[in-house]
Amino acid sequence: ERLRSSTQGGEDSRRRLLREIGEAKTSKAQQNSEASHRISAMKSEYSVALEDMDASRVSIVSRNGTSNGRMDSLLRENEDLKRCVSEHRLASSSLQDVGSQMQRRVASMEDRAVDMRRGLQ
Repeated sequence: ERLRSSTQGGEDSRRRLLREIGEAKTSKAQQNSEASHRISAMKSEYSVALEDMDASRVSIVSRNGTSNGRMDSLLRENEDLKRCVSEHRLASSSLQDVGSQMQRRVASMEDRAVDMRRGLQ
């Protein structure tokens, strides 16, 4: 009876972990989708802005012979975008680590459940 209750407890824990893994995967997929959407929106927003800046830079260069201010602005903007992308990569990486850890724990629990079942026989 004690082994059966232990087995049942192990099965409950396994189901709970599987549910948590599913929830974590769903959450990660949603976050990735949202991040992709934001990145796409930023790309389209900045591509239009960059095209406008290129057009105005050409006219400024032809008038002044220099465009250092515009180039500095573009370089800063480019660095901001790179930083934003790297932050999203770090966030998704940590979620993958959590999912991997949970899968290892579920596998360990399943192995223990198999051992307990063998002990009952």
